[in-house]
Amino acid sequence: MKIKIYFSLGLLTSVLMWANLGFAQNSLTVEQAMEAAIQNRSNSKVSKLEKEDAKLALKEAQLVLYPRVNAGLDYKHNLIRPTTILPGALVGNPNGDDIPVQFGTNYNATGFLDFNIGILNSPLGKDIQIAKKKVELAGLSAEADEKQIREDVIAVYYAILVNIDRQTQLQADLSEAKSLRKDMETRVAAGLVNEIDAERLRSKERQIAIDIEKQVQLIALSKMRLNLAMGNPVDQAIEPADRLDAFNPVDLPEEKPITRLDFLQLRSAQVSLRIAQMETERLKHGLLPTVSAYGYLGAQGFGNNLKFFSSEDFPWYGISYIGLRAALPINNFFNYKTQSKRQQISVQKAQLQLDELRQQSDFELLEVSNLQNQARIDLKKAQEQLNLAEKNLAFVNTRVISGLALSEDLVSALTERSNAKIACLIAQYNLIQAIWKQRILAEQY
Repeated sequence: MKIKIYFSLGLLTSVLMWANLGFAQNSLTVEQAMEAAIQNRSNSKVSKLEKEDAKLALKEAQLVLYPRVNAGLDYKHNLIRPTTILPGALVGNPNGDDIPVQFGTNYNATGFLDFNIGILNSPLGKDIQIAKKKVELAGLSAEADEKQIREDVIAVYYAILVNIDRQTQLQADLSEAKSLRKDMETRVAAGLVNEIDAERLRSKERQIAIDIEKQVQLIALSKMRLNLAMGNPVDQAIEPADRLDAFNPVDLPEEKPITRLDFLQLRSAQVSLRIAQMETERLKHGLLPTVSAYGYLGAQGFGNNLKFFSSEDFPWYGISYIGLRAALPINNFFNYKTQSKRQQISVQKAQLQLDELRQQSDFELLEVSNLQNQARIDLKKAQEQLNLAEKNLAFVNTRVISGLALSEDLVSALTERSNAKIACLIAQYNLIQAIWKQRILAEQY
């Protein structure tokens, strides 16, 4: 019997330890949630792959600067030697008839090594510059995706905290409503008030209980949304480690001023415009001649026997040369007119997009700078309204006890205070979002 008890206690302890470990593993701060989302989200992975692809494209463009070297070995067996027709006059045939003659040997082989290197190639230089800009553009795109992921996580994470705090408030309100209802039922039993007064408070109590059930569902739904924002399975167990009342803006480092350069979309548009301009320049450089150096080093062997390394049966003859080649891309002249017009359209589109984003960034600069101030004012107003609602509830309750007010006045005061609590939570949430928006823009996280 003792063995069974010890076994059961040991099993229970193991289960509790496993449960606590599981909770610890799924309990995340907002910073941990953001980093996990960046690691897990598909769009973040795609952005990283695109950045890596752009770097590889740059290396590929740079490799063209190096000499291109080729080596080869060719072996041929002439099953029938090639026949050449010679005029008879060349060999003293008085009739002038053509004479077929077979030249060559049964076997021949060739080994070679050649190279080619560009000396003057203006379009190639532009290709490398464009590839570098595309690496920069891919990096900005990856940063923008990361910032958007952080904003997504923050929005959902603090929504969970707000819902948890709201549930706590409702549970406190339910306890208070029960206490008020019991007091009212006592007064009904004493004949001081009517039964309807107690029923109003019972109805209010039931409404609060229903709101708590809704809040539980909202918390579960918010956790699912957080899992989606983090790239997790939607049903994965997760708990926020932070608390809403622990967020104190005063404890945060001093915020860096926001400028246009903090808007990655604007910076990306600037880089895109520069790429379009560079591609226009490349079209012009494509009309210029190119100069390259080349060389060849090889040997040819001939023989009627497969004795490649016998100088008598299979003699080898060397061949080598070097040279310079100048080329003028004539076809580019015919295509230039159409291509340049299309490229000019691309430049104009990129310029218009940049102008639009500049206007948007100026608007967002004003919005970000005013967002926190407005959120702080709204929070202060909401807190004042909550204090007033608390005092009003206490005042109305005193009047109800004194018989100077009705139970419906008490229910109204309870509703008013509940609404004030909600307004206070919303204002606090908006302030947190405003602070994090500025910090993410300034990369202070």
